[in-house]
This record gives sequence, C-alpha cells and structure tokens, in this order.
Amino acid sequence: MSPRSRFANILQNLKVAIIVLFALLVAVLLLSVTSLYLIAKASDNLSALETLNSYHRYLERFPEKASRSRASIDRYQIYENKVKLIEELNDRLKDTQFEDNRFADWSEREIRKVLLPLDLDFKDLEADTFLNRSVPSFSAKVGALTGSFDWRKRNVISPVKDQGQCGSCWAFATTGLVEAANAISKSVSPISLSDQELVDCDTIDKGCEGGNVGYAVRYVYEKGLMTESAYPYTHNRGECRKSGFTSKITNAYLLKRDEQHLIDWLTHYGPFTVSINVTNDLMYYKSGVFQPIESDCRNKPIGRHALLVVGYGTSSNGANYWIVKNSWGTKWGTENGYLYFVRGKNACGIEEFPIGALA
Repeated sequence: MSPRSRFANILQNLKVAIIVLFALLVAVLLLSVTSLYLIAKASDNLSALETLNSYHRYLERFPEKASRSRASIDRYQIYENKVKLIEELNDRLKDTQFEDNRFADWSEREIRKVLLPLDLDFKDLEADTFLNRSVPSFSAKVGALTGSFDWRKRNVISPVKDQGQCGSCWAFATTGLVEAANAISKSVSPISLSDQELVDCDTIDKGCEGGNVGYAVRYVYEKGLMTESAYPYTHNRGECRKSGFTSKITNAYLLKRDEQHLIDWLTHYGPFTVSINVTNDLMYYKSGVFQPIESDCRNKPIGRHALLVVGYGTSSNGANYWIVKNSWGTKWGTENGYLYFVRGKNACGIEEFPIGALA
C-alpha cells in the first residue's frame, strides 16, 4: 500500500473515531438529562418539573456548562436549591431583581474562589504612604452636573471583562481604573490593559488567591501595564512575562469616606475603585438597586470583592445608587455586566476604602 493510501486510511479512521466520540458525548448528556427528568417525574411534583424545565432553559443559555458535562444530578440539585433562594429574594425584595445566572449551579466552594478572602485586611491602606490623601481641587471639568453621571457615555470605560474562577477582582478593578484615567487624561478611547500582568507580576498581591488595589496601583505607578492583547488573561497565576508597551498613572489617592466627596471626584477626575463585603444574594443580582441588609453585610459575608464605580444616579423609586462595573462577564447583572449599588449608606463597606488615580 502506498504512503498516500495509508494516510487516507488513517484519516478515514480518525474521522470515524471522532464521530463515535461525539455520539457517545451526546448519549451521555441525553442520559443525564433523562435521569433528571425521571427523578422529577417520579416525585410527581409539579414544582420539580417546572424546575427541571427551568434547568433545561438554563443550559441553553449557558451551553458551555453542558459541553463540559456539567449537566449532572449534583449540579441539578445545586441549581434546584438556588432557584428556591432566587424566588424568595424576588418575592421579598421588590425593588431588586435576581436570576439564575452563571452562579446558579456553582457550589459554595467554587463561588468563594471568585471572591477575595474575608481575612484580607484593607485597613493597611490607612497606613500606606503611597496613596495621597490631599486630593486636587474640584474645578469644573465635565460641564453642568445633574442628578446622574455616567463615564460610559463619554467613551472612557473599556468593555466588561470576566475574571473566571480566579480571585483576581482586585486586578480587574485596578486595570479598569488605569484604563479610564489614561483615556480621560489623553482624551482617547480606552485601551484594554493586562489584568494577567498584575496577577503574574505584582508579587505583593497573591494572584488568584486575592489582592489589594492599593498595592496594585503602586505596581502600575512604578512599572506600568502592558496591553491585554500583548499579555492576555489565562485565569491562573503564571510566570511574569512583562515587556514592551506600558501605560502608567501619575498619582493615586485614598479618597474620603464621604458621598459628596466621592461624587465630586467621580465627576471631576474619573472612576474610583471600591471593595465590599459580599452577601450571598449579590451573586444572583439581575437589575434594580441592590440594597443589602446591613446585618448580612456584617454577619453573613461570603467573601470580599473589588469593583469600579463609573457613575451614579437615582431610581424612579428615589433610591440613590452607584453605577458599578463588575468583572463577572456580560451575562451577569444589568446592562451587560454592571451593578446598581445603593449609595450614601456605606452598605457592605462600599464607601470605606475608595481609591482614585490620575494619569
């Protein structure tokens, strides 16, 4: 047999093997879903069947879950419990809407990996001499102020990113801050900067195990950041590969814990980062003004989280809020990855350690 014929036979056998493997994968997924159906059917429980139908729709919205064989009975049971919680939240909190988003079939352990550890102490920022306390004067820079303001409308905010199953929110909040500061300073569209560089190269912080925006902005001040395209995100901490173009800041500030001061900074200079205690209900936020119960913030936090405030406003019901950019992808929250968080009450510590930057 000629080499060409042998190659053709190998190629044909490979095609057959791929088809068989694909058929087996489909069969496993169908068997898994059928098993879930039989469980619900056997229970003769209408709500269980409704939940199963909801889970089918959920997998259609997040096909990557099915493709990874995540459509298991264990996942379904997690989802079933989360749906009950989400229904309770929607019944109890009329001004906020919750949904079965990407976290609805995640275990508690998986969710905690996305958040910063509770023992991460931001009080170190109070003693950090790098962060300036003397903020520049607030002179008119952005025109007449109204009851709302949004930097997204001025084309200085980069698209929402996705940190994945890595506790790197501190890096995403920092890059968002630096991206906006440079876009505002240079009157240009934002350039997406490398979150991965911070995860890999900021040795004071701990990569996917958590970090502090205060230390991260110091890294940017001293060494700058490469672009995201030159140093893309990998969802894990790796070896530092810094080289080439960098984007820097000229100053960073620990802002006052005062609503009006923060509004003044926001409207005159740009976005600022915040850190919050995360309550379980935040994970399933969809829209409306999120107003956490203060006792839950103090006594039932499941982790901490860093975010970027890009604007503020007031709802039709009179609730004041911050417009907050998250890093959980565009399928989470409102307006493709954003959060409206109650303003002026320091809820869950959102106004406790705000950090601004200039470029």
